[in-house]
Amino acid sequence: MQKLIYDFVGTSGCGKTTIMKDIMPLFGAMGRTVNIVESSSRTMLKKFDLKLYDKTGDFVQSFISLLNWSAIFESLMKYDVTLCTDLGIRSLAYTMFSPNNHEETVQAHRWVVEFFNSHLFGAEIQPFWVYLPLEIEMDVNDEDKHRGFVSLETHRAVDKLVKFSLDSLNVPYFVLTGDKKERLNKMANMIHRFDGLLNQVHCQGGKPL
Repeated sequence: MQKLIYDFVGTSGCGKTTIMKDIMPLFGAMGRTVNIVESSSRTMLKKFDLKLYDKTGDFVQSFISLLNWSAIFESLMKYDVTLCTDLGIRSLAYTMFSPNNHEETVQAHRWVVEFFNSHLFGAEIQPFWVYLPLEIEMDVNDEDKHRGFVSLETHRAVDKLVKFSLDSLNVPYFVLTGDKKERLNKMANMIHRFDGLLNQVHCQGGKPL
């Protein structure tokens, strides 16, 4: 059975972790082992008392990216399905957003995305990117209160960079919109629709769910 990985991308606070937790039981009901890989950013932010967008210097961003990708590969070795939030796109967007990163770091992150979107990676593993656009005004001040307030302008800027990264690198993705219930229903339909045929599914550009 081909390994599956769903990468949920979007700005901080747009509902990525929520939808991963919501759809996790669906795979179990289909007889597949499933694992959620949270971004290492949250752990790093807590440990070093950093704010949400203070972390993105060359070294720290690259280090966090490597931690994320290592955790994803470890999950892929153990589970049928991996749900994550950083198969390259979000870290690329953050790298482009921060003025503290150099072009070499940005380009390195582009190469990583191109690898994950290549036949070399997809020969054994089928990746799916799911883009959660910024639909509501929100302040990031949720359960991770140490992250502090992030302005709507920052959210919009990161959201645009996420979508730009997907489009400019020709990454196939689905667009997931609606409230929590609508998103869950759309994901459930997609998962069941392509069960057993997932290795044949590709969409060019953003395809709304």
